Formats: sequence, C-alpha cells, structure tokens
Amino acid sequence: MRRRQKGGGGVSGGGQPRPGVNQEPGIRLSRPTDMKRMAVLDLVLAAAAVAGCASAAPPAPLAPSAARPAIPPEFRAACGHPGAQVEVRKVPVTISHAACDLTGVAISYRNRGGATVPHGGGTGIGNSDGFELTVHPGSLDVTITVTGPHGNV
Repeated sequence: MRRRQKGGGGVSGGGQPRPGVNQEPGIRLSRPTDMKRMAVLDLVLAAAAVAGCASAAPPAPLAPSAARPAIPPEFRAACGHPGAQVEVRKVPVTISHAACDLTGVAISYRNRGGATVPHGGGTGIGNSDGFELTVHPGSLDVTITVTGPHGNV
C-alpha cells in the first residue's frame, strides 16, 4: 500500500510545496544561506557606496572675486570692442585687463566727462571736472576715479 506524502500528495516528492500552492511557478524559496549571502552582498555594496561618497570632495567653487575679478554690468558689452562707449555708474572702479580688454573704449562718468582707454600701460588721463582714467603698467588694468568738486576750480 502506498502512503500519501505531506503537502497534498501527488508526484512532487521530497515535501516540496507544489507549484501554484503558496508559490509561483519557476521561483524557488530562498534558503537561509542565500539570505546570508545577500545580506553580506548588501553590506559590501553599502560600504562601497559610503567609501565612494567619503572620498575627497571636489574643491568648493571660488568666490567670484577670487576666481576672476567681477566686471560691472555696464562694462561687459564693451570688453574687447574698441569704439564702444561706457558710462560708469560707480567710482572708483578697477577693471582687470585679463578679464576685460577696454583698449579703445570711451569711458565717461555722469557730469564729469570721460576719456578713451589708450594702448599701452602707465598712462593717466584726467580733466578739470575730476575724471581720472589710469592704465596700470604691466597689468594694463584700468582704474576710473572721480576727484574734487564738479567744475573748474
């Protein structure tokens, strides 16, 4: 006489549950050793992710003044365009030649006149209204200042 096996009988043998009864076909139940391997793999991957994040962070971006000198908005369109005209809004101001070439640009300040930035360095231009434009030797940076009272004193 034949005995019935646990798990509902049939030919499935070995006490394994039959497909369709608490199990999807083609998927086997995980064994505890498989679960341990997956846990170890998860820990290794998590450690690698943390190590990747803990590596040297990229340097923080420099402040605009340290990365390159700030160029006031009124000068930006005139950079590298001889013949352009700029009316300075705030003085004193120094424009770095490395960041903005103002050679040949006409610069003025409200009610104080102006001048065109000459070629070469070591040049200072001023007028009786107190407008002064200096091209620094070596760097060719341009500084604009306004001094004294308005008018011919």
